[in-house]
Amino acid sequence: GYCEIDHILPYSRSLDDSLSNKVLCLTKENQQKTNQTPFEYLSSQNKWDDFVGRVNALHLNKAKRNRLLRMYLIH
Repeated sequence: GYCEIDHILPYSRSLDDSLSNKVLCLTKENQQKTNQTPFEYLSSQNKWDDFVGRVNALHLNKAKRNRLLRMYLIH
């Protein structure tokens, strides 16, 4: 119960169940994130800029990086 798989862009809003839209995260953070994108969740806590720096320092494929850094989700 320490970690769980999170949809970066909420599945209920994006219908994206691909591996590029999934990350492993702490259960507590995933439950607090609820149905939000990383931008929506982290910008409300003034943590977005730090998150962008951490994501850009990782060796991720372009599809996953784009989902993690997406600021707006068009319905």
